[in-house]
Amino acid sequence: MVFPRDHQFAHRANRDGTTDSICKYCFVTVCTSTWETALAEEERRHVCDPVIVARWKKASAREAVEEAEPRPGTGTAARPR
Repeated sequence: MVFPRDHQFAHRANRDGTTDSICKYCFVTVCTSTWETALAEEERRHVCDPVIVARWKKASAREAVEEAEPRPGTGTAARPR
């Protein structure tokens, strides 16, 4: 599964001086490195696993439905987290 490359990755600084590159679509840590070039290279090569993306979508949809359903005995929906 291929997604647009602009803004697809989030970077997280670690205490040890490394940086994690995390895909915003499948939430996989693509690379951990101290070098921007290594992060960029792994980001270019990354392809989201469609099974992982489908699992995230299914979990997100299930959570949205649960939050919208009325609480038993109250007639009110659950509060967003």
